[in-house]
Amino acid sequence: MRFSVQHRRRPLQTILTTIGIVMGALLFTSCEDAGNTPVDETSRVRLLHMAYDAPNVDLRIDGAVVAAGVSPLQSSGFESALSGARRISVSNAGASAELLTATETLKKNTDYTVITFPPAAAVSGALVEEPRLIPTGSAIVRMANATTDGGSLELRTATGSSAFVGPTGQASVSAAVETPAASQILRLYQGQTLLAEYAPLSLLANTSYTMVVYGTVQTTDDVPLRVRVFTASGDGEAYTELESISLLANVMVVNALVGAQTVDAVVDGTVLSSGITFGTATSYLGVQPGKRLFAFSRSGTPVISTETSFDSRSSYTVFGTGTLIPPDVAPIVLKDVTTPNAAQALVRFVNAAPDAGTVDVITPLGMTDYEIPGMQGVAFREVSTSTATGSNFLQIPASPADAPYLLKIRKTGTTTMLTTLENVKLEAGKIYTLWIGGRASDGSLAAYLIKHEH
Repeated sequence: MRFSVQHRRRPLQTILTTIGIVMGALLFTSCEDAGNTPVDETSRVRLLHMAYDAPNVDLRIDGAVVAAGVSPLQSSGFESALSGARRISVSNAGASAELLTATETLKKNTDYTVITFPPAAAVSGALVEEPRLIPTGSAIVRMANATTDGGSLELRTATGSSAFVGPTGQASVSAAVETPAASQILRLYQGQTLLAEYAPLSLLANTSYTMVVYGTVQTTDDVPLRVRVFTASGDGEAYTELESISLLANVMVVNALVGAQTVDAVVDGTVLSSGITFGTATSYLGVQPGKRLFAFSRSGTPVISTETSFDSRSSYTVFGTGTLIPPDVAPIVLKDVTTPNAAQALVRFVNAAPDAGTVDVITPLGMTDYEIPGMQGVAFREVSTSTATGSNFLQIPASPADAPYLLKIRKTGTTTMLTTLENVKLEAGKIYTLWIGGRASDGSLAAYLIKHEH
């Protein structure tokens, strides 16, 4: 259930810093929650200095420094203050000029948190009242948005489709939320766009948390988007930095372009991998999920360009296929399996040979050639398919250590062998792609085997 919070807004003064920069006005919003239990007739105040691009600052109460030189992204810890009307301000470390100031009536036996927000050229802030009466078995959570380009953000749980806490605009703090004490996997959203997912966070009973999102959403700068979780327990200094789980798609790129000795793989105009020689595959490379413009290029000029969508944390193999002369080029984008079969090898076959026609994959078995089911009649730019499972990956027994496979590629409906691959060692629990490329007409056609390593 959502914790009931009443917000009050008070105007704040805007003050020039000692270095002549006009700092932004600070709006302290006071939240009617309850807090830890300090000494009677006193309150406690701490500063979360989340203006990450600003210098160290001092926290002052009635003009006196109570926390000196608080570093960016750190908590000052709680400092005692007499209850009643108090002037709370923030200044650059060692400077007398106030950057931010407000007069607040501090309740006795109540804790308060001051939060500063970036950017340094226009610092703003908020004052929130910490909860004191937390229902048994529950935790209290609020979110502060200290990003500079994030807009409105919210945190959801891995099992929820709506906001767990938020949405919260830049330089603001959400209402407090009561939630059962439990381990949660949190996801950060901007609207319906998933920005990040984090490793499980244990929310303890009878504990208040402030989850501060800071940094930038854009990925081209050196300020990554992160979440720092501060607790109001004890001295109020403790925090946990949430561990981000990669959302990237994993993409392997194969150069099967006849006539292209080397190619570059380019995603949205940025080179993902350069100098991929014909007949080779890259390792898995991280690509932002979503719709992407994927290209194979030579000397900066795209020869294949396609718009394709990649799912977060899924794996793909992208083949560049065809011939440069005469021009007949196209990609093959395949989604890979990532869960192996412990008892057998998983093998997929791709026909990337432009003039091979329809082919079969066979292997000697005793005195005859065994036609591998699902790898029969595979045309150019087509992929094997299991008749039993519908998967492109077929279950094949692992080869004995002393008897590796001999794989033959035969023209369908004939006895003509186009190429072979010898000494093929297939391991149980491993995943492979067998493919052919090159031209049959000039004898360059060959078979290749990729071992997928995740």
